[in-house]
Amino acid sequence: MKKVLLISTLLISNGVVAQDEHPIDAELSDCLNNTSTTAGMGNCGSKAREQWDAELNYYYKSLRNLLGSEEQTVLRDSQRAWIKYRDLEIDNIKSMYGSKQGSMWGLIALSDITNLTKTRAQTLKSYYEQMN
Repeated sequence: MKKVLLISTLLISNGVVAQDEHPIDAELSDCLNNTSTTAGMGNCGSKAREQWDAELNYYYKSLRNLLGSEEQTVLRDSQRAWIKYRDLEIDNIKSMYGSKQGSMWGLIALSDITNLTKTRAQTLKSYYEQMN
């Protein structure tokens, strides 16, 4: 039970207050509450990662549409640099946790990888909201 609670906490996010919980995090929480297997938790986490990636892409495109040509180029270059950073960080995460014993390390890695995308999605959303 403690393992499930720890993994659920890691997969959801860092101290999100319930009333401010993002729908993706709420769906992840519900999914995790309805499974007790590592595979099920992994499926929940993978779905959340895909949803955050979709959110990131939505706000990237939405923000891009608000910008002029020059600003679009800067945003594109920034996003490409972030993707390179993300990919290197994913390699780092996999390297750190890959040699650890126990299935929970894969879930922790998934949580860390998901949070990379979540953070970028929230940043782009913030830019969009300020520009709109």
